[in-house]
Amino acid sequence: VIFGLSNAKHLDSLLRFMSGVFIPSFYQNSIWPDSIKNEFTLKLQRFMAHLNDTKWKSENKTVLYIPLEAVLTNVDIASKNKEMIQRLEMILIHWTRQIKELLSSQDALQLSEGSGPLEEIQFWSNRCDDLSGITLQLDKPGVKKVTALLQIFKFAFLNIKIFITLTRIEPISKRFKRNKLIKKRSNEGSLQAQSNLKFLKTMQNLCQDLANLNPSKIPEILPKILKKVRMIWVHSVFYNGKERITSLLRKLSNEVINRCTAAISLDNVFGGFVESSKKVLFECINCCESWKQIYNMVTSTHSKYSKHDWMLDQTGIFAQVDAFIQRCKDLVEVCDCQYHFSRAKDGVKIALPIFKGQRGGEILRGYLEIESIFEKNLKALIAVKKSILDVKAMSWLDDYSKLFINEINYIKRELSQKSAVLLPWYPKFAGQSLWIKLMKRRLERNMMLFDKAKYLPNVYIGDEIRTIYSQLCHSIDEFAMKNFYEWTSELSKDPYKLLDTPLLKRNVEKGLIDINYDESLLKSFREVHYWEKLSFEMPHYIYDASLRREAYRLQRENVYLVVREYNRIIALLSPEERGLFRERIMFLDRKILPGLTKITWSQAQTAEQFLQECRVNISRVQTQLDSYKVANMEIIDLCLKISELHFVKINQKRIYEDFEYQIDQTQHCKLVLSKMLAKHQEIVKIMLTTYEYFKNDGNEVCI
Repeated sequence: VIFGLSNAKHLDSLLRFMSGVFIPSFYQNSIWPDSIKNEFTLKLQRFMAHLNDTKWKSENKTVLYIPLEAVLTNVDIASKNKEMIQRLEMILIHWTRQIKELLSSQDALQLSEGSGPLEEIQFWSNRCDDLSGITLQLDKPGVKKVTALLQIFKFAFLNIKIFITLTRIEPISKRFKRNKLIKKRSNEGSLQAQSNLKFLKTMQNLCQDLANLNPSKIPEILPKILKKVRMIWVHSVFYNGKERITSLLRKLSNEVINRCTAAISLDNVFGGFVESSKKVLFECINCCESWKQIYNMVTSTHSKYSKHDWMLDQTGIFAQVDAFIQRCKDLVEVCDCQYHFSRAKDGVKIALPIFKGQRGGEILRGYLEIESIFEKNLKALIAVKKSILDVKAMSWLDDYSKLFINEINYIKRELSQKSAVLLPWYPKFAGQSLWIKLMKRRLERNMMLFDKAKYLPNVYIGDEIRTIYSQLCHSIDEFAMKNFYEWTSELSKDPYKLLDTPLLKRNVEKGLIDINYDESLLKSFREVHYWEKLSFEMPHYIYDASLRREAYRLQRENVYLVVREYNRIIALLSPEERGLFRERIMFLDRKILPGLTKITWSQAQTAEQFLQECRVNISRVQTQLDSYKVANMEIIDLCLKISELHFVKINQKRIYEDFEYQIDQTQHCKLVLSKMLAKHQEIVKIMLTTYEYFKNDGNEVCI
């Protein structure tokens, strides 16, 4: 039974346990049959090779696994064991792959996308150590023993040749002493790594300072770092490519973003610390914008005065910076919304004001409802706050793309409906086209924002969105054109003929008059107005008529005045009063008769004179009617006052003796009678004055 304790580094513990305990005891076992032992040994060596590689790769090192049986077994015995030779060949193939990967990894590809310049320096430092370590490992006795064994067998010739070519091993001269042996290795990758590390270390101290600065202090150190980058670009032999410099500057942008991200506390942002969070966010925004300004200033200076142009793709350098700035602005908006809708300030809620008045309670309930809705939506943001400042996270981009697709699908559904629900003042055909064009403008605005967001990475769904967008815009244009053709097919080819109708028409049942204007012409003018807004070319026959639509509108308004004034007189008269005003109504009917029979809309001047004359006559009758109504009201008022007079007066506080009550009542009756006679005289006077208006009327007038 084997037992023990494993520490937190599980791979180290497993490798140490396998190498120190399990494998030695396995090789000492002589009970197992050879067939089973050979098969198990092959799988064990394969597992150990991968375990060793995985463990050291986590530390950015390349270590060759030397099997224990190659060290313990004699060369003569091993050369006769074909199964062992096959296992050693498998190990050699694994070594070859490891060295190939090491020599071909010229860039820090394994670094995360958010790594900074310090990680770049560390990568080249590890690479130098790794290449030097491989050189030392190739001189180990175990490696030499494996290669010597495999050279004996021709079937391993190809693999051993590849291995020797990759390692570029040269024989060591025996004329040097052991302590002064110089192992010459010609490896371009090693020279390149050493050169790159030498140049990159010139900016190491500045980058270390950058990694400890607050966002407000970062712009002060960036020009110094850019000078080092320029020096590396101009003088380095291997690190002078535009791709490498762009990658280095991108890592510098990543470091700026990392420092800003470390300064921002999302717990404070969503916890209601509005003022302090906004201060930090604005510092981060200013830091990122200053980084771009400093870069542009240095670029323009070198382009103007240096022999070597500074021509790099800024999109690759600042795409994530622009995205981070936008995220910070979004968080500023979140802070503002918390202040306005959630009463948040410095981590506590501001007390609600007292809303006075009858609607105070209603206003308070509405405010609390808005606050509840806002906090519910805020929780949705809090749920994804871990990825808010991660500019490389793609989930929010997918959500944005889905939002745009949902907008497109909504417009598709609206477009598939046969007719839109329009406001009453919109015409049927042009109104639908205007509505769908507004939908298109809504899409165009979103697409414009989509195109301007250069910081957004390209995703497969982006091309799909653009294709759907183009198809939908084409469908919208076809829909508008189809509506236009339908309208023109229903349009009258001679609109002026529609104006050859009388100005007025009569409602026989109510005795009122109404405007007699062709509604189709009015609808056509409204259609023309909106089709012109949509930049459609109008048919000449309706376009010529529409040029005078303002004159026709004024003409209609004048006719409406006559109609309203005439109908007001008729509406104010009861059936009995209409008999009294019979002569005047007949007089007005004679005056408006031409408008009911002869005068048409096309006779503009004649119609204008007619309408003026009608209004003058209607005004006179209206004055008489107003006087009559005032007289009636005065008579009613006097009658009410007469009805309030009492002939009996009793003073309940007085005790009458003998004939005192009779005398008192007689005096009171005389006083009341005099008042009644006075009011009666006023009524008679008003009636005589009113009679003067009607005394010359015919016998048919009922008085």
